[in-house]
Amino acid sequence: MISDNGKGFDVHQIFSRKNPSSGMGLINIQERIINYDGKFKIESAPNKGTVLVVEIPNKKSLWKTKNI
Repeated sequence: MISDNGKGFDVHQIFSRKNPSSGMGLINIQERIINYDGKFKIESAPNKGTVLVVEIPNKKSLWKTKNI
């Protein structure tokens, strides 16, 4: 969990894709975490700060490397 007391933002606006240049970093992080069967949660509101919760399972099959 990561939290701050900064200016916060409207979570629904970031993930709406109406403005494709807004919040792409968070969308990319969310997609990667979901690909690893993880969970990604954001709680934020303007002038209220932000809380990020990330859970990634520790499965050996997810961490295998490929020989090149």
